Amino acid sequence: MYQQLVAAETKRLKLEFLIVPNTGHVTVLHPLMTEMLKFFLSDANESIHL
Repeated sequence: MYQQLVAAETKRLKLEFLIVPNTGHVTVLHPLMTEMLKFFLSDANESIHL
């Protein structure tokens, strides 16, 4: 269940990142996602950076 949630959130976040202008800042729409964002940014930098 948790793995599926993470996968779904990852896809959703990547879609949101795609429409955010590359300002060098990450817009966190859901505060509870902060820890997951830290993990994604440290583990998958290339796939998130535009």
